[in-house]
Amino acid sequence: MGGRDAQGTTELAVELPSVAGFRIRRLLGCGGMGQVYLARDERSRGYVALKVITTRLRTSPRIQARFATEIAATAKVRHPHVIRLRAWGTAHDAPYAVFDYVDGVELCALPRALPWQVGAHLAWQLADAVDAVHRAGLLHRDIKPANVMIGRTGWVTLIDLGLAKPVAPDRGLGPAAWPTVPGAPVGTPHYQAPELARGAPASIASDVFAMGMVLSRLLELRVRGPASQLEVEVEDAGAVPASLVALVRRCLAPVPARRPATVAELRDALAAVERRPLRVRPEPRASRPVTWPTPACDASTSDDPAVARRPPLALPRRAAAP
Repeated sequence: MGGRDAQGTTELAVELPSVAGFRIRRLLGCGGMGQVYLARDERSRGYVALKVITTRLRTSPRIQARFATEIAATAKVRHPHVIRLRAWGTAHDAPYAVFDYVDGVELCALPRALPWQVGAHLAWQLADAVDAVHRAGLLHRDIKPANVMIGRTGWVTLIDLGLAKPVAPDRGLGPAAWPTVPGAPVGTPHYQAPELARGAPASIASDVFAMGMVLSRLLELRVRGPASQLEVEVEDAGAVPASLVALVRRCLAPVPARRPATVAELRDALAAVERRPLRVRPEPRASRPVTWPTPACDASTSDDPAVARRPPLALPRRAAAP
């Protein structure tokens, strides 16, 4: 988990310079639920992202529910492209969670002129991550560019499972780990499927719709029209393969049954279009294209040896200390 650095001294850094063996170094960012700090594990000496609920929100049932959901959901999923939960607990009345530190940029901060091959490859990685979430028995329910981190090597990491929900009754964590709050907002409007606006429950189909919206962003496709009648337009019809445009249209179909049945189907369709995916490799800063994000992300979110065998990216090198 990562983000843009925030300036200024924070309440937690002043009151609590060390949390459960993790020494706070600086603030990485703030969100609607809390703050994320860069911290150093005093045992392994590695860097992590420490997320803490803001003091004024610690008594909010909705915030407590979302934080508990994020911890429970992230603990269920282990995949190279999904953020890894390392520890969680409460210290000095401050609920916290510790995640892998990903030094990169949010997908929404990527330049708007990436080659379509790069966009398709990033989407392939994201689809693989979302499929892992679904195979773990969860819906993500908030797939959007701000919840996707991209590193310099092109490594994708899906973050923030705070709105995740079991597809079926959960057997491993128990109902207490999945608190619900009536009336709590679900997802981000721009990426919500039209049926959700009509009061239908979230489903795999609604996650597929959100993936289609993210894919349209990566491929520079303009989505126009009301949510019930989406039309996909391409600024340069010759730049993006027609099969990719058709795939986005399927994902954004107003009727859920007309979308790909699973995110795995979307992932496999992206792989078929790529054929020979454009590999993104670490390069010296001076030789990288000016349109490529400069922050580094040389550490994967998993120690699983299988990561090294996953095409088309090799296991990135371990990042140097910030």
